[in-house]
Amino acid sequence: MRLKACIICEDIRREVGNKHSLMGIYDDAIIFHVPPAKKDSWPRAKNLAFFIRIVLEEGEDAASFCRARLSSRTDGGPVNVIATADLNRRPGAKKLNIIMAMNPFLFHEEGEMAFRLDLLDGDSRVSGSIPDLYTLKVAQQVLA
Repeated sequence: MRLKACIICEDIRREVGNKHSLMGIYDDAIIFHVPPAKKDSWPRAKNLAFFIRIVLEEGEDAASFCRARLSSRTDGGPVNVIATADLNRRPGAKKLNIIMAMNPFLFHEEGEMAFRLDLLDGDSRVSGSIPDLYTLKVAQQVLA
C-alpha cells in the first residue's frame, strides 16, 4: 500500500454522490495565538480531521482491512492512539478513503507531532502501516 493523500483540516463533510468537502485545511503547522496570561497554558482544543487516501498494490485486497487506527507522538514522547474508524471497503477496490475526525482534539504541548496509520484485520492485528503519515508542528504565538 502507498499513501496517495493525507490532508488535515477542521472538518470533513460527506456529500451526495460519494464526495467529501474539507473545511479549514491546515498547512504543516497549527499556531495558537494566545494572550500573555495564557502563555504555556495547555491543553488547548481545536477541531481536527484527517482525510487519508491509500492506494493498494497488486495482491492487496481492501476487504482484508477492517479498521484504521491513528496514533501520534510529540517530539519522540509516548505513542498515543487518538482515533479508530471502521473502514467502508469493497472487495476488489484499489483504494481506501479513510476519514477520522476528533472534535475537539486536545493539544497538550508545543512540538513536532508525528502521525502513524495502522490498518487492522478482523482480529485487530496490524496488517498494514504507514509509519510516517504526517508531521505537524504545534506552536504558540503570544499576542502583544
